[in-house]
Amino acid sequence: MELGLALPTSGPQTSPETIVKVAKEAERLGYAALWTYERLLRPIEDVTLWSGGEPQQVPEVYRSVYEPLETLSYVAAVTERVKLGTGIIIGPLHVPVTLARRFATWTGSAAGG
Repeated sequence: MELGLALPTSGPQTSPETIVKVAKEAERLGYAALWTYERLLRPIEDVTLWSGGEPQQVPEVYRSVYEPLETLSYVAAVTERVKLGTGIIIGPLHVPVTLARRFATWTGSAAGG
C-alpha cells in the first residue's frame, strides 16, 4: 500500500516555507505522494455542507487556497522521488489548451511524477 499526504495549501498558517517543510519531511518519511487541490471561491453565507442538516459557515481555512499547479511545481523543485498530484482542478475555469499545456510542462519537469 502507498500512502499520500495533502499539502498544507490553505488557511492562515500556510506559506511556501511550510509547504516545503511538509513536502521534504513527507518524502523523508517515505510517503508515496503529495496532493493539493483547487478552490476558487468561499461562500460568505452559511451553506449546507452535506446532504441534510443545518446550514453552516464554510471553514475559515478555505478563505485562501494556493494555486495547485504552481504549488506542485514549487514542490517538484525541492523533492526527488515523491509523486505529485491534484485532487481537484476545476476544468471549466481554465482555457483547455492552456491547462493541457500547463499539465504537460509540469509533468515533464516533476521528478517523482
